[in-house]
Amino acid sequence: MNYQNFAFLDFLDVDISTDMGANWINLLSWNEDHGGFGAAPGEAVSLDLSGYLGADTLNIRWRYYDPNTFDFDWYAQVDDVVIEGTRIAVSEPASLALFGLPLFAFYRRSRR
Repeated sequence: MNYQNFAFLDFLDVDISTDMGANWINLLSWNEDHGGFGAAPGEAVSLDLSGYLGADTLNIRWRYYDPNTFDFDWYAQVDDVVIEGTRIAVSEPASLALFGLPLFAFYRRSRR
């Protein structure tokens, strides 16, 4: 993942839901730069999902947002998402870039 913050005003969150998106639990929240500006490969991130193994369905979302009005945002990049065993890993951000979007959600469902 690669995330660049403008004046600490925007956020990148990774959330998980076990009830089809009715409720979300935050797994990661960034409000500071990670990775180099416009640079690959960014930062490899690994999140522990072992506490959610009993769920029939998991929804995972990456959310890039700015709760303020009329200010500027930089960007977030997410690439090479792998869900295996009890972890989610993200590395080498290059193919998915988000620029100044108020909300972005990506859902990945897995069934046991």
